[in-house]
Amino acid sequence: MAQFERLSREAFSKSQGRPRNSYLEEYRGFLADLQPGEGGEITLDPNEKKATIKNRLNHAARVENKRIRYLRTPSDRVRFQVVES
Repeated sequence: MAQFERLSREAFSKSQGRPRNSYLEEYRGFLADLQPGEGGEITLDPNEKKATIKNRLNHAARVENKRIRYLRTPSDRVRFQVVES
């Protein structure tokens, strides 16, 4: 049977780690200086997934009003290029 545990209000007010979009400023900062034709490469940590990194890049690119395209890379890297809008 499932076990229930009562939690106090304080348990919910404590920091639960990083805020949901805490990565956004870092990604935006990198993309902001890139011009069409330029790009970058991200080396993934062992616990990161390519799809997550690409979703974060796409989110930051939308906020920065830029378009990016991805190039094929090994499984531990994401390579991208800013393209004309």
